[in-house]
Amino acid sequence: MEDPAALPALEVRAVATDHPTRVATVTVTATGAPALAESIGPLLTTVSGGLLEGETVRADLRRIWALGVLADARVEVSLAPDGAHVTFVVAPHAAIDRVIAPASPELARLRALTGGAYEPPRIRRLAEAIQDRYAADGYADARISVVRARRPGVTLCVVADRGPYVTIGAIRFPGRAAVSDAELLAAIGGLRVGGIVDADQLEIAPLRVSTLYWNRGYARVQTSEARVVRRGARADIELPVVEGPVYTIGVVRVSGVPGATAAALTPGELFSRDRIATARDALQATLDAHASEVVIETTIDERAHRVDVTFEVTAP
Repeated sequence: MEDPAALPALEVRAVATDHPTRVATVTVTATGAPALAESIGPLLTTVSGGLLEGETVRADLRRIWALGVLADARVEVSLAPDGAHVTFVVAPHAAIDRVIAPASPELARLRALTGGAYEPPRIRRLAEAIQDRYAADGYADARISVVRARRPGVTLCVVADRGPYVTIGAIRFPGRAAVSDAELLAAIGGLRVGGIVDADQLEIAPLRVSTLYWNRGYARVQTSEARVVRRGARADIELPVVEGPVYTIGVVRVSGVPGATAAALTPGELFSRDRIATARDALQATLDAHASEVVIETTIDERAHRVDVTFEVTAP
């Protein structure tokens, strides 16, 4: 397959630059696919009567490749007394004669490729999508591959291995002390012992753990990316936690509106992100309906383990 960015032949650029030449004819040939040739012709900007321009020809070839229906494409230019004869030579993808695949319903989309165009990138994407579906259903080791048989025509062989059904054996929170396992398990929700390892749930689990701690006074809690330890068909999950000290609410200020207060937040109470957000919403409700949004700013006093909160109200 020719790289569409590497075209066309260098002599096209030389002819167009050193010896301005008119285009005599523009032809598209597609062996065995006349309808394809007819559909490509109207897309070309290289036209009879115009100057032969290397960049224009290159742009036409890139446009043809972008259709995604070609196995090959090139440009041939021949010079004659009446000008340049430009031929776009294209080859469509071969048709798939047969797909040999297991009879499982998940592979139906691959079996349905029989009779369609042999497009390796598209076939690879289909196989990867099926493999991802298996993984989402608990078959974390699933592998789907599609290979072309060495025989005349195009025969595809699908190799599918789901592997074991992998379930969660244990969920641990190394470093946990102030919050119970039961509370943390409830917080992460989508992951449970006996369930499958959901990649999306695994990604957001550290944030859910942090959120629970943030609402218990742990303003500096640190969580790490989840670790998965496989033992055959069992997957143990670890969500490390560094709790840090407990913080309280310090000074509470409202700037931008003289006399305004955030009564819903009390100095001395445990730091809580949700409580601060609730106080912001309550303050917003007391302001003019056309006032700008209230912005929260926090300052942490590490020595006193205190968080000062400022609600800044910008002018409407």
